[in-house]
Amino acid sequence: MARRNEDKVIRNNNKKAHAKIKAQNKRETGRPNTRANSVKEAKSGDAKSSTPRVSGHQLRNATLQYGLGGEHVEGFHAVETLIEHGKRRVSQMFVDRQTSSTPEMAKLLYLAERKRIRVTVLSKEQFMGRARTEAAQGVIAYCVEKKPKDVDDLLLNPKAFLVALDGVTDPRNIGAIVRTAEVAGATGVILPKHRSGHLSPSATKSAAGAVEFMDFGLVPGIPTFLQRANKVGVSVFGMAGEASKSLYDLDKSSVTSGPIVVVMGSEGKGLSALVRKRCDDLLRIDQVGKTESLNVSAAAAVTLMHLSHLRL
Repeated sequence: MARRNEDKVIRNNNKKAHAKIKAQNKRETGRPNTRANSVKEAKSGDAKSSTPRVSGHQLRNATLQYGLGGEHVEGFHAVETLIEHGKRRVSQMFVDRQTSSTPEMAKLLYLAERKRIRVTVLSKEQFMGRARTEAAQGVIAYCVEKKPKDVDDLLLNPKAFLVALDGVTDPRNIGAIVRTAEVAGATGVILPKHRSGHLSPSATKSAAGAVEFMDFGLVPGIPTFLQRANKVGVSVFGMAGEASKSLYDLDKSSVTSGPIVVVMGSEGKGLSALVRKRCDDLLRIDQVGKTESLNVSAAAAVTLMHLSHLRL
């Protein structure tokens, strides 16, 4: 009987210790009570009539409404642009204690304070537990995911300069292409829903803030999207290393007379067969060296900047 009472005391002490640790972690990380929040939201009324306030932790774990992503942003420049120029509401920001005292981070913290964003300073271990990239640069922000634009609106823009990605899966390539597209003056980036990367933390970090200025279209498939583009008179150019026509032989009038779509293929296979059939022109980038081809993000940079120059 005495042994049984002793075991009971030990169990009670363990429960108290776990509760104390849990409360301490909650104070350090700012992790919300998701169950309590869900109960409050349920009592607040119809979700359609009011936008519920969600925490960064909930955003990270929730199923994305639109499927495009972009709700988890890492990297100093990406977070700074998100807060200063972005139109998406930032719910929470986490900062690595080791970098919180630098002049650059102090400026970002001041900006977050002005925007009334909740900031939590974490230890190195706690911060790395939340990071989703190899080098988060000491700051993570949770925000509303990027909402895609209506594809027809993007196509019917008289000055449309769209970049479609056919099976590009590497998030760093996607981020680099988005960054180049924004610099080159592209009006939108088209991503397929399946068999393609979206706006993951690595992609948004590589884009270095360009995600906030770029419109995105999310389509069931690139071939179907190109079929719609053909029907409304949009010129489609596909980049293929074995094409007979050079990018530099492209007539200026062909890219300035109306809306255009530039299609970049996957890192390994390039453009799919059906996508090739639906392109008005297949173009190559002339090369001098012996390497087989450029990386897709490098090829996109060369292509988009040249087309941008022609469209000026």
